[in-house]
Amino acid sequence: MTSTNILIEGNSMNSFVSGATFEPEDLIVSSDILLQDSSLVSPFGDTSITTAVQHSHSTGQPQIYLAAADSSSGGNPFLKADPGLVLWTWIVFVLTLLTLYKFAWKPILKMLDEREQRINDALVTAEKTEENAKQTAAASEKILAEARATGQSLIDQARQNAETLKAKMEQETKNNLKTMTDKAEAAIEAKQEQAKTELKNYVTTLSFAIAEKLIEENIDPNKNDHLVKKYLNELK
Repeated sequence: MTSTNILIEGNSMNSFVSGATFEPEDLIVSSDILLQDSSLVSPFGDTSITTAVQHSHSTGQPQIYLAAADSSSGGNPFLKADPGLVLWTWIVFVLTLLTLYKFAWKPILKMLDEREQRINDALVTAEKTEENAKQTAAASEKILAEARATGQSLIDQARQNAETLKAKMEQETKNNLKTMTDKAEAAIEAKQEQAKTELKNYVTTLSFAIAEKLIEENIDPNKNDHLVKKYLNELK
């Protein structure tokens, strides 16, 4: 038989009856081998608690030993399996599971499904938003590229127009200058011809005057005119 020994000593010892109490400071664990003297009834209804009385050699006071032993006929009822209690425990457990499944499990599953659906919707919305952002960025980049190309084309066109206008103005200036030069040369040439003609006429007139004075009045005027012109042509 396995036993646990408790030594109780002191003057404030209570009598050993069922449910007896002791002061905590009066409890001393002892490993002495006990001589079973009498039995007490435990709170669980068995007789696993035995007592022994012994006098201390040092103090002369009585010492009381308690021995709690495991008995084959008794034991802790909380360690025993009651079939009825086990059955009712399982019944309550199953009923609790059914109740939770009917009134709590389905709402929980529904809530989880709704939460999953909201998460999926949020992911789809995020993907659509990202796709729209990418499309918008691509469209913006395309517009910017077209604007750059258009701007460059306008710049090139303006440069070409400026060069064309410059060339045209230069050509017109050259043409106007040539026209003015030609007109000036023509005017100068006309003036020269006019001056020559006037000079010829003046020389002719002067020649006639000189001839008349030289050969007097017996010379034929037509013949004299012919001679003067011939002389002037030879001078050229």
